[in-house]
Amino acid sequence: MLHRESRALSSTTGSLRRRLAVLAAAATVATGSAHAGSACNDWNVDFGGPGTNNSVNAQIVFNGELHIAGAFTQAGGQAINRIARWDGTTWQPLGTGLQSVARTMIIFEDALIVGGQFTTAGGVTVNRIARWDGATWSAMGSGFDSTVFALTIFEGELYAGGQFQNSGGTPILRIARWTGTDWEQVGNGFNNVVRALGVYQGSLHAGGTFTASGDLIRTRIARWDGALWQALGSGLGGAPEVIRQIGGDLVVAGTFTSAGGVTVANIATWNGATWAPMGAGLNGAVNAVEVYNDSIVAGGAFTSSGGAAGVIINRVSRWNGTTWTQMTAAMNNTVISLGLFNGELIATGDFTAAGSSLTNRIANWFDCEESCPADLNGNGVVDGADLGILLGSWGPCF
Repeated sequence: MLHRESRALSSTTGSLRRRLAVLAAAATVATGSAHAGSACNDWNVDFGGPGTNNSVNAQIVFNGELHIAGAFTQAGGQAINRIARWDGTTWQPLGTGLQSVARTMIIFEDALIVGGQFTTAGGVTVNRIARWDGATWSAMGSGFDSTVFALTIFEGELYAGGQFQNSGGTPILRIARWTGTDWEQVGNGFNNVVRALGVYQGSLHAGGTFTASGDLIRTRIARWDGALWQALGSGLGGAPEVIRQIGGDLVVAGTFTSAGGVTVANIATWNGATWAPMGAGLNGAVNAVEVYNDSIVAGGAFTSSGGAAGVIINRVSRWNGTTWTQMTAAMNNTVISLGLFNGELIATGDFTAAGSSLTNRIANWFDCEESCPADLNGNGVVDGADLGILLGSWGPCF
């Protein structure tokens, strides 16, 4: 995909060579480049026009194609059951799809693993977790008796977290490891739901609504040491949705106002010893965190940073190292996932409008670059207006 930035060129250039180069760029637009009519530094709708008819909860790139999953039963105007792939032109189904909602996806051993609330995939009984090899769906052991919310890979092995308490008759309290044939509990498990999994400093971390692992108090976040789940300070004042290492810190986000006794606003960092806020934080749930062009981007249900008198930020925000900033007018409803595809930032969720674009639950963003010679009027878009400027200046150079 091409990326463009807002930078005007003088229409009175004296160089025939430059004018020919601009003409070539404009011709690219006329013949259908990947971003014809799209704007840099704004949210765009470059995926299948009408988007989806219900929430998109997860996204991942598998076999070079963007895959999305959620609660939808239509994508791009066609019937597709809760999971779809973008073939570069349209959304395509994965077999007959999923019987109920998908929550999370990951790549493991060259296959796409999907977790959620569904009990069948492609007509096969799978019980809330399934494997897609690019052609067919298959079960992973006995699956689980309730929702899978999180998946991660730790030391080459697949781990699942969720609301489940049983797999094929074997008690498994909300955290499990795949053995290659079935699932086994990790340590003493947890007394309530696991909603996030991640790896930091070589250790598996879990977060959720739990307050204990066995007889040990573990307040909504814990670290696996190979034998027991260990505390991270005094834990969190609410449930996390994201656990992710970024640089030397663990970034944790969700719905909580304290971390280790430190006042925070739904997002915080852990350096292995202490908790710290990320500026003024965000005033609502943070569901997703991504790194795009060396910046941390957060998505969720928030509308501002810094309380009632703070900066208005509608559901997606960029961290500049000290404060949270708006990314244009942003979304009109919740962002559930953020990801990267072909060098662009992809947002999915429940929103139907993003920035200046009308979109249904999926949108793409690309930063302006240092040079875009075909953007003659400097508005961040290469379109017919730029072609009009070029044709209006057609003729000999003096």
